Amino acid sequence: MSSGTRRLIALVGATVAAVALPLVLPASSGAITRPGITVAVGQDVEVTHGPILGSFPITTAAIPTPSGCGNETPEEDATNPPPFGASCDRIPVHVVAPEGLSDLDEYFLRIEVDWVDDSGEGVNDLDIYFWDNTQIEARKDPENEAPGYTQFGESASADKPEAINVFRPDLGDYNLVVLNWSGVTFEYTVKATLQVAKADPIFELLEDPIAPGRDESASESQPLDFSADAPAGATAPFVPAPSGLGETFILPDDDLDAGFGASGFEEALQAPTDLDRVRGAAETGPADPVSGVTVFAWMAGLPLLLAAVVAWALRRRSRLAIRLA
Repeated sequence: MSSGTRRLIALVGATVAAVALPLVLPASSGAITRPGITVAVGQDVEVTHGPILGSFPITTAAIPTPSGCGNETPEEDATNPPPFGASCDRIPVHVVAPEGLSDLDEYFLRIEVDWVDDSGEGVNDLDIYFWDNTQIEARKDPENEAPGYTQFGESASADKPEAINVFRPDLGDYNLVVLNWSGVTFEYTVKATLQVAKADPIFELLEDPIAPGRDESASESQPLDFSADAPAGATAPFVPAPSGLGETFILPDDDLDAGFGASGFEEALQAPTDLDRVRGAAETGPADPVSGVTVFAWMAGLPLLLAAVVAWALRRRSRLAIRLA
């Protein structure tokens, strides 16, 4: 028999059971508001509920809210059945916030729901949703007499178990919705734990360790006490000498004694540089001062010479013009 045929038979069997079970079980066996649970640090919860006979309508796109799966109290379920009450359960959850936490500590709520799939083909499938108790919407609009719910997490996969982790659930009261997505679930188990994540003691890790020979209760300015290491008969305060390398033998180096030989680099180092020339000029002293005759010759003679050249050029140009005329 193929796996597809077995899955079809299991699905048909689950459908028949969903139709027949309401006839043999009391009306209270349908999905209702289950007793609430309280979760605290060191107070894990594990409860078993069931059955959930109906499957959630596939044509319904909305996620079932707590009010759609159960009323505020189990007594209201009998007089005013919720719209999806046959396919989902509502479980009130109260979270006790841990005390004595630092600003860096955190805590997490983990809820896990598991069930038995008698078909062995994954026909039975549960999904879980976690909601507040209308606190968020009530804060936004205090005058609203019927505030809605705010979703804090969901686990709607094809795997089992389904699990939800909620970071810092500090509202106190919440609601867990257990939805029977397909098949017939005769029994399911809810596990809830509250875990604290302590911050690393960073400042303690950074604290300086106590040095050897120092009294932990001594002040920071008190010197180290090495009296235990002092030789017998010593009267003055004993301070051990720093450890050295001891005697070291230095072997002669023939290359250093004989030199490395001439090379282009060494010749360049020995050649005079501009800095050497400047230093040599500084050592010879300043140049002799220029005489007044020389200064006059440059200041007066040079302009006269230039004027004579210009006059000769003009006269030569005039003669050339006369000849051409």
